Amino acid sequence: MRPIHRRIALAASLTFAPLAFSHGAWAQTSSQQGDVALAPTQVSAERAPENGAGPVDGIVAKRSTTGTKTDTPLIENPQSVSVIPKEMIQDLGAQSVSQAMRYSAGVLPDNAGFETRFDWINIRGFSASTLGLFMDGTRLQSATEFQLDPYGLERIEILRGPSSVLYGQNTPGGLINMVTKKPLETPLHEIQLSAGSFKNKQAAFDFSGPLDADGKVLYRLVGLFRDSNTQVDYTPNDRIYIAPSLTWKATDKTTITFEASYQRDKLGFGQFLPASGTVLPNPNGQIPVGRFVGDPNYDNIKREQVFAGYQLEHRFNDQVSFKQAARYSYFDYKVDTDAYGLGFAPGSTRLINRLPFADYRQTDVLTIDNQLQTKFTTGPLSHVALFGFDYYYDNEHRSMRQGVASASNQLDVFSPNYGAAVFGLTRQAADSDSRFTQGGLYFQDQIKYEKWLLTLGVRQDWVAQNVYNRLTNRSSNQADQQATYRAGLTYLFDMGLAPYFSYSESFQPNVGVDRNGNQFNPSKGKQYEVGVKYQPKGYNSFVTLSLFDIRMTNVLTPDPANTAFSITTGEQHSKGFELEAVGEVTDNLKVIGSYTNTNITNSKTTDPTLLGKVPPQQPRTAAALWADYTFHAGVLKGFGFNGGIRYVGPTFIDATNTAGQAPSRTLVDLGLHYQLDKHWRFQLDGSNIFDKTYVVCVTTSQCAYGARRTILGTAKYSW
Repeated sequence: MRPIHRRIALAASLTFAPLAFSHGAWAQTSSQQGDVALAPTQVSAERAPENGAGPVDGIVAKRSTTGTKTDTPLIENPQSVSVIPKEMIQDLGAQSVSQAMRYSAGVLPDNAGFETRFDWINIRGFSASTLGLFMDGTRLQSATEFQLDPYGLERIEILRGPSSVLYGQNTPGGLINMVTKKPLETPLHEIQLSAGSFKNKQAAFDFSGPLDADGKVLYRLVGLFRDSNTQVDYTPNDRIYIAPSLTWKATDKTTITFEASYQRDKLGFGQFLPASGTVLPNPNGQIPVGRFVGDPNYDNIKREQVFAGYQLEHRFNDQVSFKQAARYSYFDYKVDTDAYGLGFAPGSTRLINRLPFADYRQTDVLTIDNQLQTKFTTGPLSHVALFGFDYYYDNEHRSMRQGVASASNQLDVFSPNYGAAVFGLTRQAADSDSRFTQGGLYFQDQIKYEKWLLTLGVRQDWVAQNVYNRLTNRSSNQADQQATYRAGLTYLFDMGLAPYFSYSESFQPNVGVDRNGNQFNPSKGKQYEVGVKYQPKGYNSFVTLSLFDIRMTNVLTPDPANTAFSITTGEQHSKGFELEAVGEVTDNLKVIGSYTNTNITNSKTTDPTLLGKVPPQQPRTAAALWADYTFHAGVLKGFGFNGGIRYVGPTFIDATNTAGQAPSRTLVDLGLHYQLDKHWRFQLDGSNIFDKTYVVCVTTSQCAYGARRTILGTAKYSW
């Protein structure tokens, strides 16, 4: 095993040596460039100017860097973008990134049922969990292992639709950019204690402010400690998280922020249960929601992750700026479990087969993104041009051992007898080293003429992968290159209305070869999107209505000539529309609402049982509405309450759509909060308050219950 202290030492050397990468810097776009800032009634003068990657005053963001990599008003972006600020994360009582997105349009969080290991998220019918998770604008990793705690985030941003022009390989549904907390000029000190369901005990703190009298050096220190059980027996959800950061304003034009974090988790493996007894009838009744199907004496998951990097900003003048972001990431993941679900044993409706296995992964990731931005005019046209090059390197060692799904290892899921199984890890299933690199050169121009805004983008990517199989002593190599494009047109009405149209592309490599030994071509995504954004003057609110049509081509499908191989002739087609509104309707009332209609099918495949079928887990419709009312005067001053309702339509429980559907679910969330004075805040949050039982299935042998009723009380002291 590679020692963790070596990773921390490497992380520290990267963090405090930014000039080894570049002597440039990173600057914000001028806030005057196309700003359509709309303030809330009566309190507009109190709103601080918003930075597209910084704190949001309230729950309504006006700017973002995720959709363009420049500080751009949301209303000017020709794709659908949602921003979930820190205040909304707090108001929702979110304990994970997935939970924070439950009221966002087009997004299906928690799509693997109750899960603590990863954030399983779909956007517009496509998984965003493998290629769609980003941290501060650069890729987290090309798999699902990393997980960020929402307490360490300033904002969560959702960019819907293909996004390869700015970010490289990606699925067509979109991506999620998690923006971490940065040092603040205004001092911040808070400590909070929480306790709730399943013996959850949690403490957190957030400190920030200047370290010198001139405010040239700022710091932030964020931490969280959690000791908790979960709704599944013998399954913990413990966490230690610490994240220091330091900002140095070296000159009036140059700023650098150093960031690091360390996180250690002790978790439980997801419980794969059969459809019979969860979503389908079973003669023995319903499998208990908290049923653990592993072995308490064996099952164990530990995750350790380290991040260290910097963000450098430099403004040469009012027209030209440079920015660079680099991050080193280390990941250590150890799984020992007897719980991998194989469904019921043949002829049984009680005994489930179990496959013991161990999965150990150690990963080093390096990302760097260089951006040169310039503003200029050509006649009546004003331009914000962006030239960039980013690089991603991933080096992973993976070792897997497996046992045998024998009769001696079966478990009576209705009356489990833990510890009675006789099992062992009898074979080495995998032992490999893999290296993945991606380099991308991109260009974007945001062209404005009077009230028209044209956004154009192009990118060229080079991708390479090498896998060394220690078991066979053989290496395999694969290289791809792909160009992607984006174009969007927006018209800005004076009333705050902005209709738009856009075309965007994505790609993702397909690893492997066909029966003739030829390398697979990458899968490609193409989207047409038309919509309208509305930011009414005089109100702090934002509304987006979008219609989209996405086709993902070159999808792997069985080769009719030899079904042991695949060919890239498959296609998935997703189309639908979304409506999302967020607003501070009055000084007392905040509202979030969304409606989603997504129709995704396998539009081309060589497997007739899958043609025209809907992928499991994906509902056709979903809707959500949440509101918070807070008293600011009178005898109830400081007291507030909120409530939300979430609807998710029925989903198929297998890929052929023949085994049935999981019923629709309607879940209710409620919350209370009380701001006693400028120091004390008390909050009580309840999700799925009526304890609705629901199930999500990937296959008929791999189903999981959704999150049960969860209550969490929090006391926060600020000074």
